[in-house]
Amino acid sequence: MPSAFLKIGQEKFHSSVFGTDYGLKMGYTANLFNSDSIQAQFGSVRTIYSLYIEPQAGFMLQMDENTTVKLFVGYVIQNFGFRPSYLGLSSENGYNPQNFNIKTQYLTIGFGYTHYFKNRK
Repeated sequence: MPSAFLKIGQEKFHSSVFGTDYGLKMGYTANLFNSDSIQAQFGSVRTIYSLYIEPQAGFMLQMDENTTVKLFVGYVIQNFGFRPSYLGLSSENGYNPQNFNIKTQYLTIGFGYTHYFKNRK
């Protein structure tokens, strides 16, 4: 899922070592699907483009004057509904087609590294 995004947020340090970060990411992503069936049907990876938003929150630990590490969690809402055909399946496999119009949503958990070019004040 290559993507480009803009994040609006705030970092706040509660002590000399511990801080929080929260914000909203908004972006555009290319959702890449590949399987033997997709290769047979399309000859290449199938790509579904979509907009997304992702509220995020994280905890930061300062390692030195210019470096922090972060553990964060986010909840992504993408502007496309998943379908079994995106995986190359030829039928709906018992899924209700009305559910295919529901926006794709998932939880993200990640680790981040930040280097500040100026000392944090």
